[in-house]
Amino acid sequence: MQILGGALLAVGIVVIGIGIAGQVGSWGAKTETVAGSTDDTSGATGNGSSSTTSTTLAPAEDPAAFLDQLGAALRDGNTDFLVARLNPAVVARYGSAQCLGALAGARDTSAAFTVQQVSDPADFDWTTDGKTISIAETVTVDVDRVQRGVPSTASLHIVGINGRFTWLVDCGNPIGP
Repeated sequence: MQILGGALLAVGIVVIGIGIAGQVGSWGAKTETVAGSTDDTSGATGNGSSSTTSTTLAPAEDPAAFLDQLGAALRDGNTDFLVARLNPAVVARYGSAQCLGALAGARDTSAAFTVQQVSDPADFDWTTDGKTISIAETVTVDVDRVQRGVPSTASLHIVGINGRFTWLVDCGNPIGP
C-alpha cells in the first residue's frame, strides 16, 4: 500500500510541475481574432459575455486583398476557403459541422467588397444569438458591398491569426460561448 501511495504522490508532483511550467510558459494560451459584419449583431441581446485577448502580430495580408478573396470565395461557393478562414470564436460558438453546413450553401454570385476605410486594431464585441465575446486587435473595414445583388455599406471586422485574416459569421444555433 505504501508503494501505491508513493507512486500516486510522485505522479501528483509531476502533474503539478507540468501545470506550473505550462502556466509560466503560457502553454495552450488561446489567441482569438475575429472578422465579421456589424449585420451579425442585429437583434442580439448580449446577455452572455466573455472576453479574450490576442497576442497575434499584424497580418502580412492586406485587408482589401483578404476581402477580395472572401468575395471570390462567396461568388464561387469555395467552402474550403470560407471554412479555413473562419475565426476560432465562430467554431467555438457554432461547431465545425454546423459552420460547414451553413457555408456549403453560402454561394452568392454577386458578392463583392470595395474598401473605403480601414481602422487601427482595437477591441470589438462580437454579439450573435445573445452571446458576446470581446475580440482584441480587431480591424474595422468600412466597405461598399454587394450581397445577393443588393448594394449597401457595412463595417466589417477582421483580425489576423498567423499572418492571415479571419472572419466571423452566424452559422446557426450556438453550442458554445
